[in-house]
Amino acid sequence: MKQLYKNISFTSLHQIFVTLLAFVLVPVATRYLGAQDYGLYTLATTIGFFVGLVADLGLSTIVTREISKKPSLASAFFARILGTKLILTVLAFIFFIVYVLFAGYDSRSNQVIATFAVSSIIGSYSMAAFGVFRGMEKMQYEAMAVSLDKLISVTIGILILLMGHDIQIF
Repeated sequence: MKQLYKNISFTSLHQIFVTLLAFVLVPVATRYLGAQDYGLYTLATTIGFFVGLVADLGLSTIVTREISKKPSLASAFFARILGTKLILTVLAFIFFIVYVLFAGYDSRSNQVIATFAVSSIIGSYSMAAFGVFRGMEKMQYEAMAVSLDKLISVTIGILILLMGHDIQIF
C-alpha cells in the first residue's frame, strides 16, 4: 500500500507540474510566434502526435501490463518490444512521408512538422521504457524524468522565443 501512495503522489505532482509549465508556455508561444507560426506549431504537434501513435500502437501499455504480471521477464520482453518498435518506426516514417507529400505544405512547414514527427517517434521509445517502470510500480522514475525533460524543453523554448527566433529554431 505504501508503494501505491508513493506512485499516486509522484504521478500527481508530475501532472500538476507539467500542466503549470503548459500554462506558462502557451501564452508566451502565442505572443512571440504570432497567429500564423502558432498555427504551424499546433499543426506540427498534432501531426507529431499521430506519427507517435503509429510508432507506438499501444506497445507501451502492453509493456506495463505484461511486466506487471511477470517482472522477472522485463528485460527479455522489453527487448522484443524494441524490435517491434523498430518496425513501427519505419511504418510511422512512411506514414509521415505520405502525409507530407499529399498535404502540399511549403518547405518551411515541412521542416517544422518533420522536427515534431521525429521528436514524437523518439518519445515513443521513452514511453515504452516508462512502461517498464509502470509495470514494476516505480512511477517516480517516469515522473522525475518527464518533469525534468519538460522543464528543460519549456525553458529552452521560452528563451529561444524571448531572443526573437522564429518557429524553426523554437
